Amino acid sequence: MTWIANQLSYKQVSFLRNLLPSISIGNYFFCHAVKNDNTTVFSPRQNKAYIEALFKGVQESYIICGHTHIQFELSLPNKKIINAGSIGMPFSNQFGAQWLWLEDNRIEYKRTIFNQQAAIQLISQTEYPFKNEFIANNLRSTISLSQGYSILNTLIRAQNAQHDLS
Repeated sequence: MTWIANQLSYKQVSFLRNLLPSISIGNYFFCHAVKNDNTTVFSPRQNKAYIEALFKGVQESYIICGHTHIQFELSLPNKKIINAGSIGMPFSNQFGAQWLWLEDNRIEYKRTIFNQQAAIQLISQTEYPFKNEFIANNLRSTISLSQGYSILNTLIRAQNAQHDLS
C-alpha cells in the first residue's frame, strides 16, 4: 500500500480523502464493503440475518458493493445486494475484468477481455515490489471462484476472531 500511495499526487490523495464512504443515488446505495465500514468482509454464503445487520438502516432497494472480488447477487427482504466484482483481481473461473452496468433499473454483469501480454509487459516495467506475484496470480492465471471463497472464509474467520478479542 505504501508503494501505491507514493505513486499518487497530492491532488489525487486529496481527492480520495474527500470521497464519501458511501453514497445514495435514487434507489441505489453504493459502498465499498458494507454500510459503515470499508474493510468488513462478508460472503453471500453467510447467514442472511447477519448480512442484513451489516446493512441495517439502508433505505434503498439496491445495495451495490465490491470488496470481495466476486460478482454476486443476494436477495434479502426488500433489498438486493449486488457485488460488482473486480477489475484487476477478480475471483472467477473466467479471465477478464469484471464490472457492473446499471441503467434504467437494469443490472448487467460485465466481463471485459484485455490484452494479457500487454498488461504483463506494462506491469513488469514498474517498480511495484509485488509485481511478480501480481502477474502470476492475476494475469498469467486467475484466482478461481472456489479459491476466492476459500480466501473469503479465511478472512471472515480472522475478522470474527478479531471481534471476539475486542
